[in-house]
Amino acid sequence: NWEGRKWRHVNNKDAMMGMVLEEMIKFSKDKANSEKTEGGVSLFVAGDDPNIQGWFQNNVPTGWKVIMPEVDTSETAKRLPESGVWFGDSKSNTSAILTPDEKNDKMAEAMADMILLGQCDGLFAPTYSSFIILPIMMSYIRDAAIFIRNREEFEPFRDDPFKKP
Repeated sequence: NWEGRKWRHVNNKDAMMGMVLEEMIKFSKDKANSEKTEGGVSLFVAGDDPNIQGWFQNNVPTGWKVIMPEVDTSETAKRLPESGVWFGDSKSNTSAILTPDEKNDKMAEAMADMILLGQCDGLFAPTYSSFIILPIMMSYIRDAAIFIRNREEFEPFRDDPFKKP
């Protein structure tokens, strides 16, 4: 259903990252006004795209700390597909690129990212990804703020992710 939902596609990464950062700034100001915060703001950028990580590093407000996973520059990373499902899917052959050990390593990295995202005070999801489901559930349990972008803007997530459809 990805092709039928063009609004989920990100055609202009700079504009999308700007939108995400703008919402994060609003959230951090609201949070600072509603409770005492110490140590400033830390921002965890999940993912392995050095362009996105670098963009946030260069554009966050002064005093913000950007925490990012180390970008993988190994030979394995050079063989990873640019897009698609790295771990395999019934309709994908990208998993054939990685050895079983490499798949395990990449899955462990992805799980660590998801767990760290689930510990944030504010979780921002600019586009749909199954990667964000675990962090949403973890954030919901902790009563942390969750923001999901709809077609044009971010809105608070209010649904119970554990409710059966």
